[in-house]
Amino acid sequence: MTYMNYLVKVLSTKQPVEVTLKKQSYNLQEDLELLLELSSYATITSKSFEEITAKKRPNRTSESLKSRYSDYLSKIGETEMKKIVQWVEREGV
Repeated sequence: MTYMNYLVKVLSTKQPVEVTLKKQSYNLQEDLELLLELSSYATITSKSFEEITAKKRPNRTSESLKSRYSDYLSKIGETEMKKIVQWVEREGV
């Protein structure tokens, strides 16, 4: 099973995370939702983040999503994905 297939499986039963504070920290579910959404783009651009924002999953601004991706999520590699899968299997999202 690919990581993207795994994300689809894990996230399919989850409700979107409710963001109640302006500077609320991201949680793992939101990060995984963003990675899943971005996986459908051949090239990630500012417009990609605007389109994801319109879907409201994760429910953040396009600027916030873009920042989260460029600062953290773009650096996730095979080793980190394995750790994420292990954690999700053990703890759940």
